[in-house]
Amino acid sequence: MQRDDLLSQIRQLGGIEAKWLLPKTPDQPIRGRLYFADENLELEVEHGFQDIRLSANQWSLPVREVVGLLRDGTRCSLSELHVVSAESGRIVYTIQLALLGVTTDHPDQLKIRRLRLLLPIAADWAGLCCYETQLMGQDIVVRCSRPKTVSLGMADGVKLGIFARVAWEQVFLPSQAPTLKVSAHIRLSTAKQQALKTMQRYVPTIVAFFSLATLSPIRLDCLYCESDAAKLALPTNGSHRRKYYYQPIVVWYRGLSTNPSVAGLRDDEMFLTYSDLRRAGQTDVLSKILARHDEFDQLLPLMVPESGQFHTYTWPRFLNATQALETFDRMAGNNNDLDPSLFAATKKEILEHVRNPEPGWLEGLLKYANEPHLRARLKRAVEQNRSILHITHNSEKGFINDVINTRNYLVHHDKGLREKAVLDVRLFGMTDRLEALVRLSFLRCVGFSEENLIDLLQRTERQYIRDLSALF
Repeated sequence: MQRDDLLSQIRQLGGIEAKWLLPKTPDQPIRGRLYFADENLELEVEHGFQDIRLSANQWSLPVREVVGLLRDGTRCSLSELHVVSAESGRIVYTIQLALLGVTTDHPDQLKIRRLRLLLPIAADWAGLCCYETQLMGQDIVVRCSRPKTVSLGMADGVKLGIFARVAWEQVFLPSQAPTLKVSAHIRLSTAKQQALKTMQRYVPTIVAFFSLATLSPIRLDCLYCESDAAKLALPTNGSHRRKYYYQPIVVWYRGLSTNPSVAGLRDDEMFLTYSDLRRAGQTDVLSKILARHDEFDQLLPLMVPESGQFHTYTWPRFLNATQALETFDRMAGNNNDLDPSLFAATKKEILEHVRNPEPGWLEGLLKYANEPHLRARLKRAVEQNRSILHITHNSEKGFINDVINTRNYLVHHDKGLREKAVLDVRLFGMTDRLEALVRLSFLRCVGFSEENLIDLLQRTERQYIRDLSALF
């Protein structure tokens, strides 16, 4: 069984049999079946991993780690197993983390040197084509080139890049011709091995970035990594120098999707492409984002609809956009209405004149009193983009009032604001305008200049850019 296709094989076959055991008791294997139930990976065994003499209540105890050997010889490790059912002498566990290709007592602490995210759309995003076709008489000639890579910079010792290659899918039937299969990966490489848990934390941010850039739902069903724990020696053929190769390890964890991502997309359907980054001299944007991971890990997902569908509008999507706009304004340094020293003196004077023996409520009220309100942040974002988005003063006033009234109603449920809030189909247009400001704020935050933004908005062959220019 090919390692890269192992999870899809488990899905297609309805599961795979294996021998399972606790790392501390390797002489007591238990037979069981590893399979998918909806989007969850589960393990069914004849009896639990706890001592068979335990009471029924104790069967529900979670199991920290389990190692196993699949029937094709693949080693694997499972982590955080919780009982979901125990009937007719059979126990079913749901799994939080699975590593297929290695055995380890602590899967999340496995040291790895490279992490790969299979993302076919990355080849379209970066404009990487590994083959060309040509008609020669009555023959069609297909020429495959060597694998291609583009660098996305380095962050915290992690080198990022896109790797694309093409290969033939062989068939042995006269009625079917071989086909080309193009694969593209996002690679995260380190000179020194790091814990899987450390590298894995970057994955949601990378997925959110590509979802935003391509305006499409990006999903992963697994990750691939390389580790010295799965490094094998090649035959030496009499040589004193030993050569090694890394067997790929398949990483699955709870929360990954079984639904495929978009497999192919034209660049005129995207918001931002690698060519845009190259023209702006910002090809290391993703590295900059990962270097500031603690700022962007919660921020980027706010810019992607929870469903992944950019044509679906909801109240949570609108609220996420308002939160993102406020966050980018804070990151730009706009954190105070008054000079902090002046505000501190004013606050002190107010508190000294309060005769209430317990003025704690007033201190709480004044704690964030110097923070700009949403109206000020919206006005600042509108003013920044007035010329490039052709925003008129009439459209500005109505837009800002609608955003504030709608946000305040949805957050505070003030019945007096219900009539002023935008709760009908106008929500679509208001959200589009708000997200346009957020996306331009994002580009400024990662290094785009005003000239870069003007250049981007001239790419009118793209549908989104055309729509952007007509929003206001």
